[in-house]
Amino acid sequence: MDATVAPMRYTLHVINGSHPCAAVLRAMELKGIDVKPVEYSPPFHAPILQVRFGYRRVPILVIPGGETVRGSRQIMQRLEAIQPYPQLYPNDRIAAIEAAERWGDTVLQVASRRLLWAAVRGNPRALASFQAGSHLPRIPATVMRVAGLVVAAGEYRLNGITSANVEEHVASIPGYLDKLDEFNADGAFGTGTPTGADLQIGSSLQLLRAIEDLRPLIDAHPIAREIARWLPTSPGSVPAGALPKELVALAING
Repeated sequence: MDATVAPMRYTLHVINGSHPCAAVLRAMELKGIDVKPVEYSPPFHAPILQVRFGYRRVPILVIPGGETVRGSRQIMQRLEAIQPYPQLYPNDRIAAIEAAERWGDTVLQVASRRLLWAAVRGNPRALASFQAGSHLPRIPATVMRVAGLVVAAGEYRLNGITSANVEEHVASIPGYLDKLDEFNADGAFGTGTPTGADLQIGSSLQLLRAIEDLRPLIDAHPIAREIARWLPTSPGSVPAGALPKELVALAING
């Protein structure tokens, strides 16, 4: 009798709605890699992960056999070695893809995270919508205003969010979108299938789209729309009016 070998299952430590986690989950889906998500609640994930892995952020991938890979960019590149197809890093464009991916990881990912928590701070009840799809116990709507403020305060400390860098990130959105055009001209993005840059950047664009004050800016940009389509929409949204109107007007009017 032929023995049936069970497929290897990978474990991914995540936060529901996290944009880097969304990028990795989409990469694993495209590559057909079986994954078991282990979910945490922000900002309480940080001390737990620090104790377990010596690293405070998600995603963290645990490969069968015990290898641990931390960070969305590092994980997606490791997945490419495990399962080369479909390719996220075609050889003929790998330099352009990795440059765009690096910017998406170090610049846009940070900006979108800070802006999301600034918006939640402006409308703490909106945090309830981000529980969609979560397997953790739901926070009752009656306590969400207080809970949202507590979570946002923790994320402000964890991510070094200040009124100054929030203002800077909002004002920089037109420049971020111009950067996408530059990367596109270099061949960083895919057409029939996404690249690592598409997933890394698209996940942040979807998080920015979850902030209704900023969604029109993203949706008005053709390349941003094309990149974002590779990723699912964010599980929640923050209604318009959460960010200061003068900041939003500055970004819209340039």
